[in-house]
Amino acid sequence: MAHASDLESSDYQAVLRYCAQNNELDAAKRLLSKGIRLEEVPTWVSSVGVAKLLVSYGIKLDPGALQEKALKRGRLSLLRWCVSEYGASLPDDPKSWGEMVTWLLSSGAMHHEQTRYLITEYPGPHIDTVLISRRRLHRENLKAKKTSWLHTAIIKSNLPVVKMLLEAGADVKCPGLYVDASTAMRKGGRGSFRDVEERLEIVRMLEEKLSGDEEWSMPSYEEVRRRVAQTVALERRAWDEKIESMVKGRQEVPYVTLQSVDDSVPSSPLGVISSADVYQPLSSSSSFRLLELLPSSNRTDPLVRRLVDSDITFQPDYEALSYVWGDITPVMYINLGDQDISITPNLHSALIHLRSPDTVRTLWVDALCINQSVHGERNQQVRIMGDIYKSARQVVVWLGDAADDSHLVFQHLNDESIPDSFHNDSTPPQDKRHAWSALVKRPWFFRTWVIQEIALAKRAVMMCGEDSTLWRNVDVSWKPDFSGGAKGLSTSRGKECDHPIEGFDPDSHVWSLRLLKVGSDPMSILGYSRVCQTTEIRDKIYGILGLFEPGFIPVDYDLPVEVIFRQFAQAVLILTKDLRILKHLGAKHSYPNLPSWVPDFTDTSTNSLPEEHWYAPYRKDAEENYDVRCTDGTKLSFPRASLGREYLPGLTFPKHGSLTIRGKMVDTVREVGPELEAGVCHAPGTEGFAKVMKEWETLTAKLAPEWEAPESSVSEAFATTLTATHGSELFSVGVGFTQWYRHCGTGILESADPSVFLRDHEFYLWWLSVGKEKEEKDPDSTSEEEPDEKPEAIGYDLREFSEKFTSASYGRCLFTSEKGSLGLASPRAKSGDRVVYFSGSDGPFLLRKKEGEGWTLVSDCYLYGLDLDMLFHDAEHLVEDFEIY
Repeated sequence: MAHASDLESSDYQAVLRYCAQNNELDAAKRLLSKGIRLEEVPTWVSSVGVAKLLVSYGIKLDPGALQEKALKRGRLSLLRWCVSEYGASLPDDPKSWGEMVTWLLSSGAMHHEQTRYLITEYPGPHIDTVLISRRRLHRENLKAKKTSWLHTAIIKSNLPVVKMLLEAGADVKCPGLYVDASTAMRKGGRGSFRDVEERLEIVRMLEEKLSGDEEWSMPSYEEVRRRVAQTVALERRAWDEKIESMVKGRQEVPYVTLQSVDDSVPSSPLGVISSADVYQPLSSSSSFRLLELLPSSNRTDPLVRRLVDSDITFQPDYEALSYVWGDITPVMYINLGDQDISITPNLHSALIHLRSPDTVRTLWVDALCINQSVHGERNQQVRIMGDIYKSARQVVVWLGDAADDSHLVFQHLNDESIPDSFHNDSTPPQDKRHAWSALVKRPWFFRTWVIQEIALAKRAVMMCGEDSTLWRNVDVSWKPDFSGGAKGLSTSRGKECDHPIEGFDPDSHVWSLRLLKVGSDPMSILGYSRVCQTTEIRDKIYGILGLFEPGFIPVDYDLPVEVIFRQFAQAVLILTKDLRILKHLGAKHSYPNLPSWVPDFTDTSTNSLPEEHWYAPYRKDAEENYDVRCTDGTKLSFPRASLGREYLPGLTFPKHGSLTIRGKMVDTVREVGPELEAGVCHAPGTEGFAKVMKEWETLTAKLAPEWEAPESSVSEAFATTLTATHGSELFSVGVGFTQWYRHCGTGILESADPSVFLRDHEFYLWWLSVGKEKEEKDPDSTSEEEPDEKPEAIGYDLREFSEKFTSASYGRCLFTSEKGSLGLASPRAKSGDRVVYFSGSDGPFLLRKKEGEGWTLVSDCYLYGLDLDMLFHDAEHLVEDFEIY
């Protein structure tokens, strides 16, 4: 600037503007001393010092414009100076002031200091002045309405400002408005259920001002329960009806007859006769046989076929049959040359229906195209099974003979007059719904092998007797099909297949199968396959390998079941790089030699906690990586984002089937309560349920005297633990728990908790309801701004809490910890078990010390108050190696 003597005056002015905006006081002085001037003090001037400097050189200042800009940019010192020097110049007509107030209070805590200044210092309109503003400033089409500081703060749920205004003496009657402050609070909708403790403080201030009693106190829990008795009675009737409906509608998993232990060598399935004269050895690793089904127009003619050798690399033209073997009696036959080969009645019926009247039909049928008695051939054919189904022109799914009005389902699906929409709101007739319900319970949907058979198919056709339709319409993907809602016959909306009280939902099971494909998440595949059957235990794993990359694990039917299960679990750990497979442990271990960390894949119930996705929370002081130290002296650095998604470096499989993982010891189990068993015997309202809740509340009440967490109460901890949530999953855990406790609580915890958490929430719910039945509609309101919310007998929060509780707590035990917290774990949990967190999981696990060395994995668990981010932010808390056997 000192050497730029040839600059134009306008250029120097631009530099001066820059100095004014960026508080370059010295540079601004030099320019001003050189005679550089601005026409006006810029409204975006950065400080009082610069503003004074410019004014001292005779540059004029627009007080109104400067005060508006200083207010919006949060420059309070500049605003105060300008007001003291030039007087209050902000536009203060009702509309301008009203829109300014709305803007300030719509941004949460961002403008609290400016707001405090205007309320307590600025000589502007009185805080009770009636203002005019649109509720949402960006919506030009909205009607401007009467409001005030207090009214706006309430409808914007800006609770700190509401409190600030009440402390400043704002009139709670909101003079000049249609509603007072209490009514406005009560019209807040479900948003009123957030921040209940803070809202209760405001309610206390309102009640003190309205009553004129500065010592106003909240009524007792017993008094509040008396006030809400009628509401609770109506709610209870609806609640009991809901539970009764769930109990009556319970369904079990069909066809769960899988044997649990099988140490024998695999045998020929279903007694299918094999012969060296029928099956010649296959020539290569890609060889397979095809069945040529000879034609006949007479259904009663015997089945005649011939086998031809082929090679999958030649891409021959054929169809693959997907079916279940079914009952082995009465024995049926198919002729091959001069031999009759025994087959099951279900396969016989399928081939009869598939046989063409005039042409040879080329098929691949596992029971006939594989020499089931030769283990080596079975191993080789299973390895290429995925390729066999992928290469077929189409897969024909045989569901069985027509029965239970199954034809109605296919008529419905093929009826062009029924709208093609996934969201078909029309309700199909009951006879069709019953037919669909019976059809999706057929054995085919509960056979392990069908998972890859249908998932790998280019095209799949569902056959039942004479009827057929597409499994999935791949040509017109938006059109509903058998697996995609069945034109309204299916009631599934992608929910979980299992419910502890309602039982198993076959509709959701079918929907889950539709979503599986090659490369699907292994947990999704296992979630479907766990209820599926196999005759051969090893096929619980081998039957799903087609959805994984070739060679995922070796196929060898001579290996013990435990080895196969361990190989698969190990491969999944390596593939996913996370520990979710360890949450799949289930409720039992039927194999004595199975390592504790390997799931028993014959168990039909995983009994795992609901999966939650953990994300690193925002923290100002957070580094990009966690830097941790290990007990062996080494140091690790890994991204914060990977904490819940990937296990730490160093996971190994050292010896004798063990697994070594790195993690942090967190806590120790102190006491364990009884299991809340799944099933109707422990549905809410039963003696079994009440007994468990009594013991769980008693166990929790023991923590009340020693409870130290200032941010929560023992009741809130109990509520959160019952749902295994971490804060954001429930809209209002307090409201939902309070309503749930009305019908499911025993009163033990309420009496023991000095925080009166339940009393406060029950009172708040009652207070919100006061006057609702007599409430008149605001004549200025619009349907868009104030929707007509019809109260439900069972409200959203109770329903949401109940669903989370049911999902998390059934099949679990409540435990207390040595550090004074609460948790949920498997019924296998015992006092003294250690709570350990391993990166790569969304929650901790329970480990038990073995005699000698090492650990056994008990189950996954939930621990209230565990902050994973802070756990790994603490560099002094060392990472340990845990060898699990």
